[in-house]
Amino acid sequence: MNAKIVTIIPVFNAEQFLERTLDSVINQTFKEIKIICVNDASTDKTLQILEEYAKKDERIVIINNLENKGPGNSRNIGLDYVYENLPEVEYISLVDADDRIEPNTYERAYEEAKKINADI
Repeated sequence: MNAKIVTIIPVFNAEQFLERTLDSVINQTFKEIKIICVNDASTDKTLQILEEYAKKDERIVIINNLENKGPGNSRNIGLDYVYENLPEVEYISLVDADDRIEPNTYERAYEEAKKINADI
């Protein structure tokens, strides 16, 4: 399956919120997504949670920063991954590790973007 939307999630010490966030992304009604999680040298159970989710869902990719680079740099690392590995992706979404999105967010956004031929 080629992803049409990629979600980049920078993650740092987010064990308290991460499962809720990941559940909201993986349970989208729009299934043609790839989820890039950039673990920013977390010291809690964040990496363990990410690895458990990645085992269950092949759409999840984990990038593990060995030192903390901050959310902006982590997003850029995720973008670099997308540009190098997923050239077919049509849209990129940025979600924070403590966000929750509605189940039809990507379906509605994709339909509207296609309707008006939006490039962003």
